Amino acid sequence: MVRSRQRIAFSFGAALLAFGSAGCLPEPDAVTVQKPVVEAQEEVTDEALIARIDAVLDFTYRERILDVKDQAAWQIMHGVLAYGEKFPLRDGDRIVGTVDYLADGGVMKGWDVVPGKVFDGPSEIRGVSTLLDLGSKAGQGHADQWVGYMAHAGIPLDQTFRIGDQTFSMRGFLEQAKWEAPRNTQLEYSWTLMALSQYESTAATWTAIDGETWSVDRLLEIEAEYALGDGPCGGCHRLVGLALICEKRRREGLPIEGPWATAIARLDAGVEGAKAYQNADGTFSTNYLARGGTTSDLAQILGTSGHVFEVLAIHLPDERLREPWVQRGATRMAEVFEATRGFPLECGALYHAVHGLLLYRNRLAGSPYVPPSDVLAP
Repeated sequence: MVRSRQRIAFSFGAALLAFGSAGCLPEPDAVTVQKPVVEAQEEVTDEALIARIDAVLDFTYRERILDVKDQAAWQIMHGVLAYGEKFPLRDGDRIVGTVDYLADGGVMKGWDVVPGKVFDGPSEIRGVSTLLDLGSKAGQGHADQWVGYMAHAGIPLDQTFRIGDQTFSMRGFLEQAKWEAPRNTQLEYSWTLMALSQYESTAATWTAIDGETWSVDRLLEIEAEYALGDGPCGGCHRLVGLALICEKRRREGLPIEGPWATAIARLDAGVEGAKAYQNADGTFSTNYLARGGTTSDLAQILGTSGHVFEVLAIHLPDERLREPWVQRGATRMAEVFEATRGFPLECGALYHAVHGLLLYRNRLAGSPYVPPSDVLAP
């Protein structure tokens, strides 16, 4: 397991960092970080902001390569969320895409998956159940976290994984997640909705392990009942799940009423909370969406602002992407990335922030980010 979060103390003159033996960067160099002066931001062009974000994404992809001997599934799967199936992973002397590594039977600490139910259909599908390892920062920390992240990364349902001497498919992960929906005793379906938003219609129904009919509607209604700010990372994970499934609903042209309208209202309130509590320097509140809060700790800024920005990058309509407060948030996050080059960062905060910037960048550019082509082994 990698070390716990490194707190980055940010003072008026320089940043004082506590180093660990296995952060999301192998060998940090000594760097002095000057505190930026908060000034009125000049108008930012799309091209300039995209170029700046691309530099951040390229550096993180190329220089912060995780190693399977040092990092665990929790860290690595957050990287897959951000960069997709080709997220680079060091395995001995080679660097390979994470999904290719798992397809070939690669092993990661915390990749605790076991065979599940056999599902009947046109072809027999063996389900895959992922065990929870709450709070470990090695294994899956939330129900359906891995299937949600892999789905959002665009991994197709026919993608196979070798686990021991057996081969399973991405569909096996999905069907097992649907089957086990009643076993989610925490009633936390954020990651389940992430997966369903990629693979299923929002009108989908199925029979679960309790013999009852479950549906996307039912999961959404449970999630939409939580108050704004309730849930992991100030409720931002919940809002990401809601935003993705509601966007799918819009694309399908199905009615936005009942719990769907409640979910949209919750998302809109989250956006307005992010704007209202944004700090003068462009960072978002360290209390996420609930109330104001600021810090000089760059690691905490990355974690809190990154999670908030993920929500904005998914839910904001196109016409709001260029509002000054949103551009200011993106610019400040890029500055934090630039200021922490050479320093180890906690992987959850790092890759959620990367994910938010990448999604935002893709919407501004109208085309997907393409990572450097010379990192993975040929």
